[in-house]
Amino acid sequence: MPACRPHSACALIGAGAVLALLSCAPLEGPGAGVVGSAAGESPQATGVAQRDARAPPAPAPAPGVAAGGPATGGPPQPARVTQRVAGATPAPALTAFLPPRFTADPRNIAPPQPEAGALRFALPARARPGARVALRMGETWQPGHRNMFGFEVLIEPATLPRQAPLTLARWQAGPEGPVLLEMTLDARHGLLVENRRCVGPASFGTWRRVYLRILWSSAPGGYLEVRCGTGALATMPVIYAREGIATHPPGAPPRYDLSLGLIAGRALATPAEVRLRRIIWRRLYVVFDRVAQAG
Repeated sequence: MPACRPHSACALIGAGAVLALLSCAPLEGPGAGVVGSAAGESPQATGVAQRDARAPPAPAPAPGVAAGGPATGGPPQPARVTQRVAGATPAPALTAFLPPRFTADPRNIAPPQPEAGALRFALPARARPGARVALRMGETWQPGHRNMFGFEVLIEPATLPRQAPLTLARWQAGPEGPVLLEMTLDARHGLLVENRRCVGPASFGTWRRVYLRILWSSAPGGYLEVRCGTGALATMPVIYAREGIATHPPGAPPRYDLSLGLIAGRALATPAEVRLRRIIWRRLYVVFDRVAQAG
């Protein structure tokens, strides 16, 4: 046991006091003048007055405890502490699933929901005609511009109306302009492109790929091509193709806008939903494996 120095607390109390020997501490430095204090307690909590004005203030409250107690005239109060649940992973943002230029449509009645590596688009029962949960993109095109659009779709017949077609994709000449091309969806026919079957009921419940390639033109000389299936683009069957046509209405501003998701064509009696993933938009400079069909 260390010997008490002349200016220590144990010397002031007396060398014979066992308690003073056990609590021997210098008067200078942290904790000066505190006798019998437990670790982490303030002098006020132990009822012992400080003997030296140079002593530091009482320790800060323990984590999770707000200021209070004898120093402020009230009992300690639990602080509001925001904690992250161990092992919880934040949901990915919508933008993580979108290529450049795509955003959520501001006319949506609800946003698309990221779910299991895809986006879920859901319309509630009794949704009105024109109600939508969709993405949108658009741009002003220049003569000679070629674009490719693509996505994968998962269709579950139990989540679609049987004979009330929904719009899955719609290209327009401007945000409110005439429709250039439309893809419709229902549980009876599947996904149709200009009344050509792209994804039939036999393929429900599995992911299917859809590609559209187009040369923009307001005069005869443009083309468009739609392929649906699985695997590489060159091996997928051509569902719809037109060659030597005006893909944009003559005289209309040279701009297209795409809506992609779910748009109700009429009031829905039951909820409807579909899932999309791997959405792409590309500018094409060279086009391979194109199949031309006369318009």
